[in-house]
Order: sequence, then structure tokens, then C-alpha cells
Amino acid sequence: LVDRVQTENLNGGESYEEAYVKSYGTGGITGEGEDYVEAEPEFDYAPINKIKITAYAEISEEVKKLPNIDYARKVQEACRIALKKKLSQQIIAGTGTGEMFGICASPKAIDAAKDVEIEEIGLNTLNEAIFGYGGDEDVEAMATIILNKVTLKALSEVRKENGDPAYKIDVKNRTIDTIPYIINSNIPDFATATAGKHFMLYGDLNAYKTAVFSPVEIIESNDFKFKQGMICFRASVFVG
Repeated sequence: LVDRVQTENLNGGESYEEAYVKSYGTGGITGEGEDYVEAEPEFDYAPINKIKITAYAEISEEVKKLPNIDYARKVQEACRIALKKKLSQQIIAGTGTGEMFGICASPKAIDAAKDVEIEEIGLNTLNEAIFGYGGDEDVEAMATIILNKVTLKALSEVRKENGDPAYKIDVKNRTIDTIPYIINSNIPDFATATAGKHFMLYGDLNAYKTAVFSPVEIIESNDFKFKQGMICFRASVFVG
């Protein structure tokens, strides 16, 4: 998910507001000598809040000197993964208060009126997502489904009257009936989601922007626990 959303590098930048078009005006018919019909687009602003995501780990000097595995590199990579896991959680569920504005945040990320209520995983679940997304005159073709692995399994078990699978799930190419999907554990599965809780997201991932205010920084230090012979790794990134 982190790699698929839109990213903008703003090294050294601060929190700001991103302008977007909320709605378009409608033209009108004007007679001779009459004023033109006003049809300005309506703009709104989405706050991009700068936050700091960090990760910390330690290994002993004995572990680092083991010959079989490059443990230091493994720990550095683990710190990087830890940052991405938190960023993924923020993209989905960030509250916007001391956090990023996640896709499920209220009220800025998604208009609650756009939510589609689902009572069961059935034959029409995917149709509800596809035709519930977009404007009054739009059916988006480049959208992606974000869901829990357990929900994906539930979709795979839906059957037509003749016993055939209702959905063609291609695990290798990660598609459901040719629609791309992303598995994310930060979304509850349908079976355990409470009423009113988002369990599946459908939309254009380019519509969500992650601002990167600094490159990922991973620092190795022997100073903090020098006496114990511990090697410390500290990773951080500023995003919004």
C-alpha cells in the first residue's frame, strides 16, 4: 500500500493544506445582453499533517560478528520495514489528530455519505463497491480494492447457484475479477467488523497523497550502550 499511493517528496517542508476540486459548476443558457451564468468550481482543502515515525532496535556485538548471516543489515532492514508498517497503518486508520489523515479518517478523507453498507459477503458485494464509487456520472476503471486476507477468503467461498465460484481470484496477479487488490491487516475482516466499521476500501490509490518531508534515516551507534557492547539502530522518517 505504501508503494502504491501517490507520493510527493517535500524534503525540509512543513505541514500544509492540499487544495482539491470538490465539485464543478453547471453552465446555463444566456440571452442576448444578459449576464453569464456563474459556474465556479467549489474547492476544499485537505490538511497534510507532518508526523515523525520512528523505530529502534539493538543487537550485541557478538551477534554482529557471527559469520553466517549479516545481522546488522538484517536489523537495518527490519527497522525500515517497521517504518513502512506504521506508515501503512496511518494511511488506513490515521485519525488526523497527532497522526496522518487516514483513508478511513473523518471527516476529511472520505465523505461518510459515500459509505456503502454491506450485510453479508455475497454475489453483489463487488458490484456494490464498483458502482458505489465515484460521482453521479462516473464509474472508475483504475480503482483498487483494499481488504483483510480473511475477507478475501470469504469472497473466494461465495458460490453461484450452479456451484461455481462467484469471483475469480487470481492470487498470482492479485486481482478479483481483474480488479487489483491489496491485502492489509489494518482493516478488520468482515466477520469481526462492528456495525459502521470499514472492512473494505475501493478507490483510486493516486487520489491519496503521502508527503515525504525527509528521507528515511537509519543511524547505527555504539555509544549509548558502549559498556554492554550493544549496537543500537535508530530509524526515522517525517511524512504527512
